[in-house]
Amino acid sequence: MKPEPMNIAVSVSKYYLPYTYVMLHSLLKNNACPIDVYVLHRELCPADFDFLRTLTHTHPLVINDCRLSEDQIPLSADDNAAPAAPESLFYLSIPRILPADLPRILYLDSDVIVNAPLSALYAADLTHHMLAACQTASGIADGVLLFNLDCDASWEPFFLQKELSAVLPLDPKVYNLPARTAYTAHNLHYETVRTQAAIVHFCGSKPWEGNCFHCDIEQLWWDYAKDVPFYEDLMEHTLHEIVTDPTVINYISNLRLEHKQLLDIIEKYEIILERTSCRDKHSPLLGDK
Repeated sequence: MKPEPMNIAVSVSKYYLPYTYVMLHSLLKNNACPIDVYVLHRELCPADFDFLRTLTHTHPLVINDCRLSEDQIPLSADDNAAPAAPESLFYLSIPRILPADLPRILYLDSDVIVNAPLSALYAADLTHHMLAACQTASGIADGVLLFNLDCDASWEPFFLQKELSAVLPLDPKVYNLPARTAYTAHNLHYETVRTQAAIVHFCGSKPWEGNCFHCDIEQLWWDYAKDVPFYEDLMEHTLHEIVTDPTVINYISNLRLEHKQLLDIIEKYEIILERTSCRDKHSPLLGDK
């Protein structure tokens, strides 16, 4: 009997095409089942899909072209007047545009790395839930969303209200670990993340960008990127931006300037305190000491 594929949805723009390739490579490398990928987009051409189909692995991969028409592009829930949502919001259209016979689908942002098998996540019991996702203090964490497309509830009110009771919570340290927060807020490093996290999310600053500070967890992204055929192009792009973009050097220069200004203020206060102390010692009320 032919095994059922794992259904994956991704939102892709021209810019994110190579980074989506790296993400899909990490998914395929760690999951041996057949995989059907539904590519949500509004601007890709046939050559772009030919590029994605060059992903070479030993198990079946199907790439499906899911171009969104203008009336299918979702509006931001926070601004219904927006003329068009960015690709990061295309997941809102999943229940409306994908084939009706799909029981579930796992949405993955292009800037995640799949670092372990996802069979347990994909088989999660969604009987009483519309969605499985990690949760934050402000609601549902985007980037990794397992949709229960068999549910009969209405998706539009759910996306607007984001009722957490309809969401099966996932462990964010395993299934949607934000790399930058893990490093700066929780002091996690590459070796720990490499062995414990199934999905690492490089939201915010990107490993392939040179206009930001980097952390050692980003090595995980490059571990997978080094296997793709355009690895040297990725490295060259990043190195070029590192040596030419002024963002980091300007930040350091501003820190140095602020440091000098603070030292000047401290020096002025020390002079004032010293003068005040000398004046107090010779005050006629206190007498000479």
